[in-house]
Amino acid sequence: MSTHADNSAPDDRPKSRVKPHQLAIGLGVGVALFTIVSGILPQITDWHNDNAVHRVVLVNNTGTLQVALYTVIPVMIVWGSIAFAHRMKKRER
Repeated sequence: MSTHADNSAPDDRPKSRVKPHQLAIGLGVGVALFTIVSGILPQITDWHNDNAVHRVVLVNNTGTLQVALYTVIPVMIVWGSIAFAHRMKKRER
């Protein structure tokens, strides 16, 4: 007989899963990344619309102002998703 207790029992704790407030943060980060890519990538690659009728976006603004706009907006989107996630976390309790 052994004097040591048998600690080889399987772990009965449930595996961690994604919680709803984490999904809200993930969605916000995804939308922010899409905003960054859709705003800055055309500036880098010089995508332009050559159609006769089209809408000109951000007329007479410098590239630095557009970069500032497309970096501040995603930061605000992420901040909003984090604030919403905190509210969701309170409701989960």
